Amino acid sequence: MRRSFLRPAIALAFITTAALALACSDATGPDGPKHPIVGVYDITTSLQTFEYTSGTSAPYTYSTVPAGPATLSGTLTINDTVVTKAGMVELPSYQAAMQETPCAGTNPPCTSAGTARSADYTNAYTPLRVSGDTMGVSGGLGSPYETLVFKSGTYAGDSIVGTLDWNAKLGPAHEIYHGTYVARRHR
Repeated sequence: MRRSFLRPAIALAFITTAALALACSDATGPDGPKHPIVGVYDITTSLQTFEYTSGTSAPYTYSTVPAGPATLSGTLTINDTVVTKAGMVELPSYQAAMQETPCAGTNPPCTSAGTARSADYTNAYTPLRVSGDTMGVSGGLGSPYETLVFKSGTYAGDSIVGTLDWNAKLGPAHEIYHGTYVARRHR
């Protein structure tokens, strides 16, 4: 009995086609879906409060004062990687390059500006989540010693507006700024 060489070739073609279809079914590159929030934004903040601990170990004593002269601004980049889960769009690939000026002064704290520095937040420990008609936005970024958390926000047109927390971790104590942000798409 002659064995057909055509049968293995057809099977290989079927397996290759199925694998490519599966691999491309969630494609989000130039030919895949692009969410309207994807892009590069200039971000400015208004930091209202500075929360800190007076001790370096538990139990901590928390205090909150006005954020004074602290500033935080930079660039937010939201990449074109779209994942849909339970009716919500997740954008797991985003990063921020920020210019930061934390508070200085210790008694009372946050009475003068500290040393300005740059920080790159590239570790997205939570995806940027977009849902609803108003496109609420939330997500968190980390750098080696700091976190930048976009707690809530609204996306409309070329802007995102919302609240954020900046955990500066400048020393052994807990140091976090609370404020609002405006991110405007580059033109």
